[in-house]
Amino acid sequence: MEKFGGKPITIVKAEDSDAPGPQSEIRYAIVQDSSSNAWKYFRVDEITGGIFPLDKFDREAQDSFIFDVEAMDSMQSSLPGATGTNKDIVKVQIFIGDINDNPPYFTEKRYEGRVKENAEIYTDIITVKAQDLDRHSTLRYDLQSPDEKRIPFGVKTDSGVVFVKEALDYEQQNVYHLLLTVTDGKHNTTTSIYIYIEDVNDNAPIFEMPIYSITIVEEDQQVPKRLFTVKATDSDNDEASEKIVYKLEGQGVGHYFTIDPLYGHIDVIKPLDRDPPDGVPAWKFIVQGIDD
Repeated sequence: MEKFGGKPITIVKAEDSDAPGPQSEIRYAIVQDSSSNAWKYFRVDEITGGIFPLDKFDREAQDSFIFDVEAMDSMQSSLPGATGTNKDIVKVQIFIGDINDNPPYFTEKRYEGRVKENAEIYTDIITVKAQDLDRHSTLRYDLQSPDEKRIPFGVKTDSGVVFVKEALDYEQQNVYHLLLTVTDGKHNTTTSIYIYIEDVNDNAPIFEMPIYSITIVEEDQQVPKRLFTVKATDSDNDEASEKIVYKLEGQGVGHYFTIDPLYGHIDVIKPLDRDPPDGVPAWKFIVQGIDD
């Protein structure tokens, strides 16, 4: 609240029933006592009773003042036992009106949130609330990227709740730096939010080659023999997905061929016959790579 010009905040008025003259000429004064410091901030016109501010006010420091104003006439009292002039006291309370003179602020310079990459759209991640010393301020929030790139997140403008707006993928991007801005309609303040994406096992293992093949000599007695090693990788970055287990299915598995479940080594364990009726010219089987 700023200093007023020539207009009083309010006017106190007393009446005196005595006939015109010094005995009815009323003067006003603010009572100075230890219970109130209002006399430092206000003055009263001794003739009109108009109360004026002496300085600017800060509602956030003190939102009201209560003080006494004394009205007295200008002649010695003739009332029995009275000393001095006749007087009366009225109590005055002045409320300091709020204006938007304080910017909103965040209690932290940096906020962090975590969300799984398979979180559903509109999943809430973190709530960031700004504070404002102004009593009746209305705060609105806005979320954006520092480099103005598209981001898969949104913010509820009236509450500061950051939520998932689009599908996430840990393998594409696992951390986002965002800027959250709050405004009270006049002042703006910005803080940083870091959203960390948590990986989930949403990718299947992929073999380095689509087909593995080898030619061997029939009825080779030097068995068991290593044929080749298959290898699959998993783009999921969690520890469980890195542990791929290999499994064979199909023709001759277990009887003629085995696989090391951890390392993918495929071995022939018995001599093979190409000629009918018991032999075949080619063996086909499927290798599975299974993550945990």
